[in-house]
Amino acid sequence: GVIAETRSVTLDGTTIFSRPRPGSSRMYPETDIMPIPVDNNLLDSLKDKIPLPWNELIKGIMKKYGLNMKLSEQIFDSDYYNIFERLLISNPSISPTFVASKLTEDIVSLSRNNLDKDLLTDEMILDIFNRLDKGLIAKESIILIFEKLMKKDCLSVEEAINSLNLIKLDDADLFSTLDKLFDDNLSIIREKGPNSMGVLMGKSMAVLRGKVDGSKINDYLRQKLETFLNEGSSSSSSS
Repeated sequence: GVIAETRSVTLDGTTIFSRPRPGSSRMYPETDIMPIPVDNNLLDSLKDKIPLPWNELIKGIMKKYGLNMKLSEQIFDSDYYNIFERLLISNPSISPTFVASKLTEDIVSLSRNNLDKDLLTDEMILDIFNRLDKGLIAKESIILIFEKLMKKDCLSVEEAINSLNLIKLDDADLFSTLDKLFDDNLSIIREKGPNSMGVLMGKSMAVLRGKVDGSKINDYLRQKLETFLNEGSSSSSSS
């Protein structure tokens, strides 16, 4: 039969002995480590240390944070899972879905544009979301701050906020700005009617992006537009 050994090919086409193949005759105790007795107590203590299977870990994240499967896999498989958990402990009012999407999708998107995610430290991320939780910055500002830091244009969150002029507006300043923008675009509103909403939002976000949550701008403009169009319709009917 075949000899239980490993052989090497020579230049003349023959073979020579290289080494024996592994087998029971080559097994021997490790001489540098003391023997470890394996009893039931040891086995029982190890049971609690066995990691959960991947699918159970993902299901646990989905249940604990209310994330869908895709986002659960993305955040768990990212470099930011630990900071994700820390953020939600210190800022429980922030949506886990929102945090997970910022730490995965937004950072990945910026990284694909050759921005350096390693410049974004855990302390910076905590600082950003702490400011969000306190109402000091708007949700839309987060990706702008990420971008500044990952470009190394700014070395701190505070510097990035000041550079972008992201001081959050109060309601009085916001509504005043939107009222002026609305009045400046009355010709478009009269021409397009309800379809002018997209134009109004686009122009508003060009001025207010990062300073106010987009949903708040949308709600105010939509209500103002409906009121304006209804009043115009009523005037036409009465005449």
